[in-house]
Amino acid sequence: MDHATNTELAYTFGRHQDQVVKPLKALLKPFGIRRYYTDDWRTYTRYLDAEQYTVGQQNTQKSSYCP
Repeated sequence: MDHATNTELAYTFGRHQDQVVKPLKALLKPFGIRRYYTDDWRTYTRYLDAEQYTVGQQNTQKSSYCP
């Protein structure tokens, strides 16, 4: 989510697993994303350097949908 324009840049659907995180990172690559805000799933640590991400919800997409 681009918070400046409120535009969704990319998304994938699925559980927090490699087959979802890898394509999402590839979709975001053209945007030059250097910082990620994630929840605390280990999958992210396999594909992002520790300096690239922050665990927490302060800058994540907010949704009213909760399964």
